Amino acid sequence: MGFYEWLLQQVERNDAIGKFAKQIVNDPTGPMFSIRPGTFRAYLIERKVDTGTMEAFEVALAEWATEEEE
Repeated sequence: MGFYEWLLQQVERNDAIGKFAKQIVNDPTGPMFSIRPGTFRAYLIERKVDTGTMEAFEVALAEWATEEEE
């Protein structure tokens, strides 16, 4: 499962990952069709997101990667 598809499943969470997922899913200019996590990172850097959003991305990415390994 790609990172974006995984994020779609996280939007109901009541934590930083859920908030991040909602931000990405609801942004029509976001990298929704990308399969590369680096594209999401570049997008966030370009948008100059705050530290909390970048941290949520890194935690989400780590959680997604762990689930992908299973």
